[in-house]
Amino acid sequence: MKNGQSNEIRLREILEIERRRKSNLVMGVGFGGIGLLMITGGVELASQKYYDERYRKYVTNPFGQIMGGLIAALGAIDMGISAPLFVSSIKNKRKRDNKILELSDPQL
Repeated sequence: MKNGQSNEIRLREILEIERRRKSNLVMGVGFGGIGLLMITGGVELASQKYYDERYRKYVTNPFGQIMGGLIAALGAIDMGISAPLFVSSIKNKRKRDNKILELSDPQL
């Protein structure tokens, strides 16, 4: 690899692509993890039952079911947000690898 200003510009482009890739990956993992926790918590909240002495049986809490369903739905939305961020991260990784290959072997 020869030294030159054009190579420096290419290296800066590679670093910028890598920065975007890492940023998208961190955001995707964050949204995915939070979404998974929200889905789990929502399902747990919606499925809770308690023993009612008056009826002498286990009954569900309607408010808990509604809130659990809403929390699970928000978790699913978070998981949906994380998917494009992961895809973008993978695309930026390919783009970065192609630019590195192009920089190391200009014949390509």
